[in-house]
Amino acid sequence: MKIFICGFTGAGKTTLLSAMRQKFESDFSYLDLDQLINENIGDESIADFINSKGFQQFRELERDFIAKFDSKKNFILALGGGALNAQTLTYLSSWKGIFLNTPFEVCFQRINGDQSRPLSKLSYDELKQLYSERLAYYSKFNTVENAESAIQLIEKWKLAST
Repeated sequence: MKIFICGFTGAGKTTLLSAMRQKFESDFSYLDLDQLINENIGDESIADFINSKGFQQFRELERDFIAKFDSKKNFILALGGGALNAQTLTYLSSWKGIFLNTPFEVCFQRINGDQSRPLSKLSYDELKQLYSERLAYYSKFNTVENAESAIQLIEKWKLAST
């Protein structure tokens, strides 16, 4: 079983991944896509990488990493906030998706002023518009509000696959 976690920037995907790791321990391998990218772009942060090379090159990097995970089994991947798009969906079509539905206001409070997050430079209205646009992709998948409901969903999937 391959599972991805999606949601807006600041939704808590990394925290959810950590909760899943604690609950399911060795049942899955786990990876945070943003963390992996950070480890592979040298001394730059993701924000610096995007500033110097652009969002398009960053999205290509995300897509290339996602493509490499297609053959994985029992794997949970936390995507970056914008990693779910038409290009990556071609690789993720056989995966089970979990949308961490965190209200926009909460996401905004978490990212506002955080210079390590590339979107923090956008205004409130620009971020709200981006959130609305991305919601069209996110909402295609199993919606959860918190770690408890995500864990229950995975337990249900595990039972169904046995």
